[in-house]
Amino acid sequence: VAYGWVLTVALLALAVGWLVRRSRAAGRAAGVVALALALCLPWLAYTYAKTDRVFVWGNSGSLSLYWMASPHEGDLGDWHQAHVVFTDPDLRPHRAFFEGLRGLSLQEQNAEIEREALANIADHPDAYARNVVSNVSRMLFNSPYSRTAQQANDVFYAIPNAILLGAAILCAVVLIPRRRRLPPETGVFAVLAATAFGLHALVAAYPRMLSPIVPLVVWLTVLAFVEAGLLRPGAPRGTPDPS
Repeated sequence: VAYGWVLTVALLALAVGWLVRRSRAAGRAAGVVALALALCLPWLAYTYAKTDRVFVWGNSGSLSLYWMASPHEGDLGDWHQAHVVFTDPDLRPHRAFFEGLRGLSLQEQNAEIEREALANIADHPDAYARNVVSNVSRMLFNSPYSRTAQQANDVFYAIPNAILLGAAILCAVVLIPRRRRLPPETGVFAVLAATAFGLHALVAAYPRMLSPIVPLVVWLTVLAFVEAGLLRPGAPRGTPDPS
């Protein structure tokens, strides 16, 4: 459901790009993203009927933000199920808050969790910033987790995601200076990928959150290789290869 917010933020960015530069590519892309959001209207109508709140994509965001905003020692922003608070001694500092949620409806619980998370961010911005850094590391390298040592299978995330990160850096170095001559969809794909990564960095996330943007990074990487002269684009279908 986080990609509902990705589409929303991307639409706003593309709309601003169209208004400022009157770019046809940005206008077309904004239309496509707007259509994607329009197809989500039945779901948004359903969540509105359940919560009386507009633009609710799901009920997991408040809890994910709560753990990311935790200022308690040893907490690194990774997600925990709410009921585990009452059995895990390491999560004892959270028990009083969750005990206070008993008897509330799911909607009321989510609202209280969201308010507590935002209050923690306002009161402890340094702790939230630290957890965001840890969260980015978890998305890329599956580490660190609160009070948990690194495991051998972390390397299966670390190696391919390190390659993905290197490819993203290569794209920035090669493509940004050449941005005026690139295909029009380049900026659109970059906006979608950057928006998805940025939004997931703000709430508790895992390596799988990167999967939908991998094709975008691959496309941008191939373009960067072409622009850097490391690959030669093939001739259009039906056109003889001059070589």
